[in-house]
Amino acid sequence: MFLVLSAKRLSRCLHDDMLRHVLQSPVSFFDESPRGRILNRFSTDLEYVDVRTFLNEKQSVQNTITTLSKAAVIGTQSPMLVGVAMVITAIIAFGMSVAVKVSHSARYHESLATSRLLQHTTETVDSLSSVRAYGVTEWFWRHCCRLVDDAMRGYLCFGVTFRFVRTLTATGGFVVVMCTLLANVLFPGPNGPDPSSLGLALSSACSRAPLHKLQEFENLMKRGGRKRLFEEAPSAEKRQKQLCLNSMFSKQAVSQHTLDKLVTTFVVEGLPSFSIVEEQAFKDIEEHLAPGRKTLTRQMLTDHFDA
Repeated sequence: MFLVLSAKRLSRCLHDDMLRHVLQSPVSFFDESPRGRILNRFSTDLEYVDVRTFLNEKQSVQNTITTLSKAAVIGTQSPMLVGVAMVITAIIAFGMSVAVKVSHSARYHESLATSRLLQHTTETVDSLSSVRAYGVTEWFWRHCCRLVDDAMRGYLCFGVTFRFVRTLTATGGFVVVMCTLLANVLFPGPNGPDPSSLGLALSSACSRAPLHKLQEFENLMKRGGRKRLFEEAPSAEKRQKQLCLNSMFSKQAVSQHTLDKLVTTFVVEGLPSFSIVEEQAFKDIEEHLAPGRKTLTRQMLTDHFDA
């Protein structure tokens, strides 16, 4: 009953915070921001939070009680193994906390990189004729490969954290089994080794909670961790600055005369990656041009200016 009430209160709080911030965001936010596609996966995250939170909490409590009972059975046969089990439990808990934090960062990086990749693909398809006309097909292909590699780094890092958790728990279980076997063989007691006691201890040591529950726990933590992304959605007053560049991304100094003749407006993602001189040049031109018709990521401009 306590778990049911807790899950209900958690769902109400998440709905109030996330849904209000997401739905009150301006339309331009969903068109320009790399995190603007969060509404598409919003329903999936809510399904995880609303439906699977209670089930995972209930199963976690059941598995914890089962593990403690089996550890108590092992302790009755080999009291020294209780200390070994406590040390292994502390190590696994520390490793789990580190893995969850790393997985959150990895999934966040993967989400941003995937959004940039999809945005780049959409822009390339929309302006394919211009890309071919200026002969920059090879550059766009290389940039797309860099974005794919960046997105895969986040996914591979998440996979490594999952393997680390499984390896840590499997190693801990193996250590408990081996310590149980050695304790009953090397320290049998005054009456010699008891086969029934040895079998009972080994059976309890080998009966551990299923490891696939760790994957469910990891997915739940990942879904709940995106709560911060939903709550940090910008309000309607915060708009993306619209900056203007010439059609060939010229590296020359931008003047008012140049703006009047060669203009192609772009919406630039607001990331602090430009130099002070370039930022000042963009601020000088943003007030003189109409809103843009295409979208250009700031990373693409940075690569061009660094080339």
